[in-house]
Amino acid sequence: ATGGYTLTLATSGFAVGSNRVFTQVTDSDGDVSAPVQTAVVVNAAPTITGLVANPSPIVRTATYTLTATSPLDSDGTITRVEFYRDRGTLGTFEASVDQLMGAATFTGGVWRLTLAGSGLTAGTHTFFARAQDNNGSWSNVVSITVTAA
Repeated sequence: ATGGYTLTLATSGFAVGSNRVFTQVTDSDGDVSAPVQTAVVVNAAPTITGLVANPSPIVRTATYTLTATSPLDSDGTITRVEFYRDRGTLGTFEASVDQLMGAATFTGGVWRLTLAGSGLTAGTHTFFARAQDNNGSWSNVVSITVTAA
């Protein structure tokens, strides 16, 4: 075929880092081309262990801090940690629905965000956190449910 061929495949079987992929073509007469290679770089997604709210319960007349625990990236660096408040009805993370509370600052060896408790209604709130690495991949999402009084 003119214009070439495309192969889409899952990278789950590849090692993290640079991998070489080879291809050859065979024509209708059975002749085989010389192999051509390219590199496929597989990025490991970052991870977060958990999320902590301090104080808990949150006092609505004071500030509270959300801290992402142990965000790690095995093949690069964490560049951003985002915190969300659940606004959906399922109690699960929905980036298009949940309210982005802000991005964390990296201070004292941890990623944290401090917010005004006055922005919360009295009751139970679920918060989510996710980390992004230097390759643009997002981590798993962690959550914590806290009462605001």
